[in-house]
Amino acid sequence: MACQLWIPLQLPLHLRTFNNGLMVVQAESYQDVQVIARIQALTGGKENQLGVGITVGECATSLNLPLPLAQEYLRVAEEQGLLCRDEAPEGLQFFHNFFPFISAP
Repeated sequence: MACQLWIPLQLPLHLRTFNNGLMVVQAESYQDVQVIARIQALTGGKENQLGVGITVGECATSLNLPLPLAQEYLRVAEEQGLLCRDEAPEGLQFFHNFFPFISAP
């Protein structure tokens, strides 16, 4: 596969396969750390503990990503414990995960 030659040629692109099988060609600037930091900024990050919810569609629009790719990045951020989800009748939203920062009395 031609994509496998990108690494030895030191091209700024890579082929990524997500856990659900989604395969994408990405620029090196689309590493998880950078994209998740941008998503956290959309949800209020650590500055605002309550933050705001973001849908997959809002994430895709704000980051200029296709819907399936935005959904995968939100899932990765959730798996890392940085976001949490709210599956309400109004729809699925992701929020900054402030639960690890709450101390019990």
